[in-house]
Amino acid sequence: MTNAFEKHNIEHLSASTLNLFVLEPAYCLLKLSGFQMDAGPAAWRGKGVDRAATLAAFDKTKTVDELLKVASSVFDEEDKESQSQQNQEKVSKEKKNLTRYVEVATRFYRGLDQSPIDEQQKIECKMDGIEVPYVGFYDLLYPDSVRDIKTVGAMPSKLSEAHARQVSMYGMATERQPWIDYIGVKEARPIKIDRVEYWVKQTESIANTLKNVLSLSDDFDECCQLFYPNFDHWIWSENTKAAATKIWRI
Repeated sequence: MTNAFEKHNIEHLSASTLNLFVLEPAYCLLKLSGFQMDAGPAAWRGKGVDRAATLAAFDKTKTVDELLKVASSVFDEEDKESQSQQNQEKVSKEKKNLTRYVEVATRFYRGLDQSPIDEQQKIECKMDGIEVPYVGFYDLLYPDSVRDIKTVGAMPSKLSEAHARQVSMYGMATERQPWIDYIGVKEARPIKIDRVEYWVKQTESIANTLKNVLSLSDDFDECCQLFYPNFDHWIWSENTKAAATKIWRI
C-alpha cells in the first residue's frame, strides 16, 4: 500500500525539512512541493567556512590565506549561481567576515586533541513509524565523536533545539558522541549534545506529525491548506512569497 510520503513523492526526510516544519510549516510544505529554495549570503558564508574548516582539520600544512581562498571560492560560486535578488550590503559584509571565521575555525580544529578520520559522509537512519529514511551529512567524524560546524553571526547563549535534533541523529547513526561547534568571528564554542535519545525521539515525533498532515489527502495542495504562510517571518523571500501565493491562492 502506498504510504503518505510515497504518494507525495517524498523519498526521504532531513534535518532541514523537519526543522522547517517546526519553524514555519507552510514554508516546509512549499519546499516539499518541489520549489527550489535559494539560500542567501549567510548560508554561502557557512558553506565556505565549513569547507575551509574541514580542510584545516585534515591538512595542518595549509595556511590561513590558502584556506581563505577556498572559503572565498565557495562563497563566490554560490553568489554566482543564486537566482534571487540579494542585498549587496549583506553580501559584502559576509564576504568581508570570511577571514575572521576562517581564522577562528582553523585555531579551533587544529587545537583539538584528536584528528578527524572522515568528513562529509551521508548517514541514513530508520525512524519509528516512518516509511522513508532520515538522510543527512555530518561534517567531521572523529574516533569517538561526530561534529557539526555552525557559523553564527552572534554567538548563541544556549544550544538550539533544531541543531540538537540534527546532530543527535548523526550521533545515533555513527554511534559516536555528537557535538555542535559554533564558530563566530571572535571565538568558537563547542557544545556537547546530551540526551541524544530524547532528541532522536523528538525528531521522530515531528516526522510523524508531518506524516499525519500528508495522510489527510492525496492532493498535496489540500494538505497545504492546513497551514497559512506567515509572511512576517524572516524566512520568506520575495521568490518564496511569489511561489506561495499560487498554492495558497493569496
